[in-house]
Amino acid sequence: MTYDPRLDETITLKLKRDEAIVLLWYLTRELWKKDDDNNLSDSFVHAAEPHSLDALIQVLFPPLSDTGAPEAEGVELAAREHLLKRYT
Repeated sequence: MTYDPRLDETITLKLKRDEAIVLLWYLTRELWKKDDDNNLSDSFVHAAEPHSLDALIQVLFPPLSDTGAPEAEGVELAAREHLLKRYT
């Protein structure tokens, strides 16, 4: 029997909104900064890895686009604190 990894299938991830906000802001900060050598690119072992993270950002962004609005200032900090409360 041959294993079929079904690489073209779509999967669904479920995150709480605070988790998704923290993850989105972290990934965009770390993946999109250019002048700092201390970012995620140092950990990549294959050229496909940043593309998979960019795909994750593309999925996270639409439902969280309001978190970047001027009136949402401080939402990232609030999400971080809300998330941390569940683990402390």
